[in-house]
Formats: sequence, C-alpha cells, structure tokens
Amino acid sequence: VANVGVSACPSQGGSCTGSQTGADGSFSVGVYEGGWNLGFSSDDLASRGLVGPQFQFTVTQGVNQTGNAVALPAPRRISGFVRDANGNAIGSLWVYAFATINDRQYNAGGQTDDQGNYTLAVADGDWQVGLNCYGSNSLSSYGLPCVSNQSVHISQNNGTADFVVGAPTVTCVGDCDGGGTVTVNEIIAMVNIALGSAGT
Repeated sequence: VANVGVSACPSQGGSCTGSQTGADGSFSVGVYEGGWNLGFSSDDLASRGLVGPQFQFTVTQGVNQTGNAVALPAPRRISGFVRDANGNAIGSLWVYAFATINDRQYNAGGQTDDQGNYTLAVADGDWQVGLNCYGSNSLSSYGLPCVSNQSVHISQNNGTADFVVGAPTVTCVGDCDGGGTVTVNEIIAMVNIALGSAGT
C-alpha cells in the first residue's frame, strides 16, 4: 500500500522517527540500538478501508531488521461520542483502539469532531477503545481526568463506545438566587447533585 505514514518510537520514550511507504509498499526507517514500536498511520490506512498492525522489535547495533506488515480490510466501524459530565462536546481529542487478531496487535485511531463524535474503521475482533490521556489532543490538555478503556466486540457488526469524562460542575447548592428561600427548582438541583455524587 503506497503513501502510508510509518512511525517508529523508542519503547522507553523519546522522539519518534518516520517515513512513508513507497509505490510498492516498501519502507525504511532509520533507528538506533534499543527497543522500538513500529506503527502505521491510522488515517492513511482508514482512507483505503484498512487497519494496520503494530510491531515491537529490538535493534542490535549494526544489524538491520526486516519484515512484512499486513494490513487488514476494515469494513466495520466503532463510533461514539466524547463529552464532559456537563454534556459539552470534547472536540479534537484523539481516540484509539487496539485488538489482537491472528496473534498480531492492530491499531485504529482518529480525532473527535466539533460535536465530540468519532468513527474508527476496524476489522472483526475484540477491541479496546480509549481516549488519549497525555500530550497533544488529550484529556489532560482539557484539564480532564483519564478514563478507562471500553471493550467492544466486533463480529460482522458495527459497535459503539461513548465516553462521559469528569464530574459535573457544581455551581450552587441551596439558595442559589439569594432570595432567602429555597425554591423547588433549587431542591431538584440539589437532589440531582447528590445523586450524581452518589454515582461516582
């Protein structure tokens, strides 16, 4: 598959290096001694109806690593939304998914739109769907806490994983309008706040 981004990142952290597949699908990425994670652009592959593998490998000084990567057809979709606890959409957030298929890890990913919606192209399998927690396009960049991954089983069907992140903002409890009495609407608000706290 031509013109697909390829990235190699050190297993112990540090700067990634990248390349792009050639017209015949081949690629070469310059790395140094140590452990590496090699992956392919989810966007590039999804635009061709594919999902790509991830490889982990160790480079010994002076020894090149070679191998083949097989992208799978991705006719299924995992979609959903990401919102904060007040119902506000979280846009431009990176959503990822991974699954082990035929003893190889495959990865999909994409960003939420302005309404907090996303769609990932995937193959049949048991997928873990999560939200980027740190760095750019992450929950931490919005001042929001990390959340657990969700499991989505795909077997000749599409799937859904919706995320609500954080706790609701409490703006007032009791006499919110300063009128000297607690109104019915303020009582309802207090009950909703209490129920929301009890559920967390």
